[in-house]
Amino acid sequence: MKTFLFVIILTALTVSCSNRAKHVIYDSMHEYERQQCLKQGRDDCQRKESYDKYKQKREEEIKK
Repeated sequence: MKTFLFVIILTALTVSCSNRAKHVIYDSMHEYERQQCLKQGRDDCQRKESYDKYKQKREEEIKK
């Protein structure tokens, strides 16, 4: 697990803040949270919305 977090942090620091990098980091962090939830044996572990849907909703809110 520590290795997984280290890879994400290292990726975030070494990769430019391109849209693809943000996408990968967003999805990886949410999948990590979901895996931790599943390890706890909880039944309410849901996948988060994709980065594209999140970005679209965010842009819609900004336009309002």
